[in-house]
Amino acid sequence: MEKELKEGGKDIIVNKENRKEFVQLFIDFEFRASCETQLASLKKGFERMVDVGMIKSLLDSGELEEAICGDRKLNFAELRDTAIYANGFTPTCN
Repeated sequence: MEKELKEGGKDIIVNKENRKEFVQLFIDFEFRASCETQLASLKKGFERMVDVGMIKSLLDSGELEEAICGDRKLNFAELRDTAIYANGFTPTCN
């Protein structure tokens, strides 16, 4: 089965100039194709548990993402300083 990653893609030769776009389109397609069923199930379950209309009225998409995923600013120094190390591991990995 062939699937165009973008309209007219079958007529475009991948070269040095467009390879990044090709890789991005391919990854996007593969991710969507391989996860589509699981994401649909997750969405269905989420909608059974949560009043989506209420959530949409309270949060925009960025706020909802932060509520679900947490802050995108990762503080590795804080993580290193508060982690509990075991089995011979240390903060400096020596």
